[in-house]
Amino acid sequence: MAEGRNGEIYFATDSGLSVFRDGWTTLRITTPLVNGSLLSDHVLAVETDHRGYVWVGYPSGLQVLAGSEITTLRDQQFLKNLNINTLYRNGEEMWVATGSAGVQRWRNGTWHRFVPGGEEGLEAYDVRSVAADRDSGAIYLASRDNGVWVAPAGPDPLRFTRLLPHVPEDPAGIQLRADPFGGIYLFNRTTVLHHSLQEGIQRVRYTPDFMTADTTVYDMVIARNGVSWYATGNGIYGCADGKVTVHLTALNGIGSNAVKRIFADRQGRIWFVTPDGVGYLPAILAEGTPIPVHIVETVGAVNTTSLLTTGPAEFLPPPTPLISVTIIPGPEESSRNPLSGFFSGLSRWLGSFFVQEP
Repeated sequence: MAEGRNGEIYFATDSGLSVFRDGWTTLRITTPLVNGSLLSDHVLAVETDHRGYVWVGYPSGLQVLAGSEITTLRDQQFLKNLNINTLYRNGEEMWVATGSAGVQRWRNGTWHRFVPGGEEGLEAYDVRSVAADRDSGAIYLASRDNGVWVAPAGPDPLRFTRLLPHVPEDPAGIQLRADPFGGIYLFNRTTVLHHSLQEGIQRVRYTPDFMTADTTVYDMVIARNGVSWYATGNGIYGCADGKVTVHLTALNGIGSNAVKRIFADRQGRIWFVTPDGVGYLPAILAEGTPIPVHIVETVGAVNTTSLLTTGPAEFLPPPTPLISVTIIPGPEESSRNPLSGFFSGLSRWLGSFFVQEP
């Protein structure tokens, strides 16, 4: 999910790019655009950049939508792998993780590829999650093949070190979410941790701390009021001040106990996705206030020729691959980073946190 500049919410689905703003709009490969159409109805990732343009990732490439204009990137000389794992906006940067080819960053119209094994020290190929610490500016990458990596903010070349090792027993992998109050949340199906360069890693919550010991965590988000929201196999949990303050299940009208995604928008609404549909919770003003659940009707969503992303004329044109930088691997790797010893010791100690409990 992603939020547009006018408050619209974008959903990456396997039947097109869906947009909700006072009703549904669904873009599919049959939707006529000014200079092309969607590459596929199977949308893997969606994100909006600082100009309001919508980036859409597919198994076969990347597109950027600006109003009804569309720019398509699917040249494998540029995108080494056309399968877009994830998209992430960090200020005026866009980070793109592609298949098993590492990550690329777009900034000011210029692309840079972080080659696994290159001089930046990143040794992860299959990156699935990206997040940035709003306080320190550090960038975090979570991979399926070689753990979690972090690079402190600074001029290029960035210097990545491994924060957490790969855990083969965790097939779902680790996901990352930015904390609006500083730091990063790291979570898998059973464990939630918090990390910052200043305070290190702290264990936040094991799922047995919820109301049932067999709860599986699928997603999480931190709202601007500081409440932590969890999408789980046992409904939606809201946690504040170290305790569960909200628990919603199918009996409360969310449709299904299996909640797979959760997202907080700028209005304070908490969006959720279940196998049965999409809904949201309005901004909660006080603990103990009854929480109305709004289910958004998805039946009848149709193709359309209009988009909700039209920006002012002074916006720059959609990004194009002006520069693609290939980094030659260097001999020193990540040992040049003064934090590498600290993180490597911490990684060994924390590796057991992500092992499934019997």
